[in-house]
Amino acid sequence: MSSFVQSMPVTGSFTRTAINNASGARTPACGIITGVMVLLALGFLTSTFRYIPKATLAAVIVVAMYYLCDFQAFVMMWRSKKIDLIPLTTTLVFCLLLNLEYGILIGIATNITFVLYSSARPKIELEEQPPNIYVVKLKTGLYYTAAEHFREYVLQNCLKEKSTVVVDGKYLGNIDSTVAKSLNTLYDELKLRDQKLVFWNFKDSVKDTCIGVNMTLSSILLDGELQEVLQKTE
Repeated sequence: MSSFVQSMPVTGSFTRTAINNASGARTPACGIITGVMVLLALGFLTSTFRYIPKATLAAVIVVAMYYLCDFQAFVMMWRSKKIDLIPLTTTLVFCLLLNLEYGILIGIATNITFVLYSSARPKIELEEQPPNIYVVKLKTGLYYTAAEHFREYVLQNCLKEKSTVVVDGKYLGNIDSTVAKSLNTLYDELKLRDQKLVFWNFKDSVKDTCIGVNMTLSSILLDGELQEVLQKTE
């Protein structure tokens, strides 16, 4: 009856559901028919079950489970994004070697690792324009896990003396105080190297967070065309 109230039968047989699906079930009413057939079989046919070969029962289950396997998922991921095959394959292998619960947990942990790595190593594009201008473009958001990485990237790649480093924050969403502190540290370090730092195209919420850490940063939070911004810094 749970089929009609969208609930999850916690003791439902996965193999019986697979066989029901392979038999052509399309509506929740099939759950009632299957339940009635199981009750009738248990009531009147249990004495004959011992004559059914185990190989036959195993073959029915294997064939039914085969149709639940989405082999096209591997092909789709291979064509679209191959790295997604790693958590999928990891989950599948550990589900088979250990059990379903541990396999799912290991798969979740593997996927979380990829998410954390992408947040800790955001996409950064560096453009060098004459005479001494570096434009650093963040292609994704900047989270506290990537704050130090971004600061070190700028310090290691923008080395010309008396140059101007422009950080394009067009795709930068809300930041926390940790990121703001790291940007403030970057400002101080570039200042010691006789380099200018400009925060360009930052959203108002990001500006407020930066100013909350250091009021001085308000003077380098600029908007408008790049050439106009550079003229203001001269």
